[in-house]
Amino acid sequence: MDEDFEALLKALPAQHPRVYPTPEQIARFREELPDRLLAYWTEFGWGGFGNGMFWLVNPDEYSSILGAWCGNSLEYTDVFIIGRTAFGELIGWKKGYGKFVEIISLENKIFTFPPDKYVIAGKEDFSLSVFLGSMTVEMLDFEDDREKPLFKRALKKLGAVRPDEIYGFEPALSLGGSAKLESLAIVDLKGHLHFLAELGETEIIRIDTSRFPL
Repeated sequence: MDEDFEALLKALPAQHPRVYPTPEQIARFREELPDRLLAYWTEFGWGGFGNGMFWLVNPDEYSSILGAWCGNSLEYTDVFIIGRTAFGELIGWKKGYGKFVEIISLENKIFTFPPDKYVIAGKEDFSLSVFLGSMTVEMLDFEDDREKPLFKRALKKLGAVRPDEIYGFEPALSLGGSAKLESLAIVDLKGHLHFLAELGETEIIRIDTSRFPL
C-alpha cells in the first residue's frame, strides 16, 4: 500500500462488508483504468470509507446512471465512474485525462476537467494516487443552506447509507426543496439519481486549469 492510500484510510477508514472484483472484472478494465486503481480494488475491493462518506465502486453498476446524466455525448465516451459520495456526487475517470467529470447530482451540476498534468506526463498511476490521497472529510461533505456541513448530522440522525443508498433532499433542490437537515432522507441510489437526472436542465461547468499556476 502506498502513502497516498494510507492517507485516505487515515482520513476515512475502510468499512465492511466489501465486494471484491473477480479476475475477469479486473481484466475488463485493464486497458481503461490505472493499474494502481485495479490494485486498490484487488486489495480493498469496492465499498465504503468513513462511515459511507466515500465509496470506491464498480463502474459497470453506474453506466446507466452516467448515461442518464450525460446522454449520448461523445465527450463522455469511455468515462467510468470510479467513486461516489454519501450525497450522490459521482467521480468519473477517463483514459488520457484522469479525473474527467464530477456529477453533483443534488444540485444538478456537472463539472468537467481538462487532462491532468501528471496523466499528460505518463504518470496516470501517480495522478490516481494523489487524487485519492487528497480526499478529506471537508471536500466530500455537502453544505446546507447556511453553508454548514451536513454529513455528521445526517449520520447521527439517519444512520449510515448502504451501498445502494445516498442522502437526498425531499423535495429535491431543483423542485424548490431546501438544503437543510430536516429535508434530508436516505433514498435509493439508482432510483434517486435517475430521478434527479430527469429534472430540468443540468448545468455544465468546464474547469480551465490553465488559469491556475502549476
